[in-house]
Amino acid sequence: MTSWRDSVSEAAQEDLEGLLNMALPFAHQCLAKYGEFVPFAAAIGTDGKPAFIMAEPREEDASGSSEIIADCYHGLSKRHDELRAAIVVSNISLPNQGTDAIHLAAEHVEGVSLSIVQPYLLAGEAPQPGEMRVSLGEQIVWRKAGA
Repeated sequence: MTSWRDSVSEAAQEDLEGLLNMALPFAHQCLAKYGEFVPFAAAIGTDGKPAFIMAEPREEDASGSSEIIADCYHGLSKRHDELRAAIVVSNISLPNQGTDAIHLAAEHVEGVSLSIVQPYLLAGEAPQPGEMRVSLGEQIVWRKAGA
């Protein structure tokens, strides 16, 4: 079976792993502190520096998660020339498993896109993470940019 790693450079693998290692702990911290989190984005710039990228505030007061996710992608797409990797993180429901999960949609300028799902249970002060599943995802940031 071919892995996504076979189709990208070692540098791209490091970028995506770096984003995952930055975004997942932040999501866990938010879950531990608030029991939830607002969707957010992070990226690796062409200079190699990581950064969190929050959605631009809307004038309307009550933005739903899907609008915030769309805003994250819009912000990333506008800056695609300055980025080499991006990730959008959201909270999803897994009704068949009776739990929620952290969804991480990661992309790299080299063309690989990953959909990562980590179920969790809120128990005590920290979320109890389940087994992470990784599959190929959809290229959005660079596709929207016309690349």
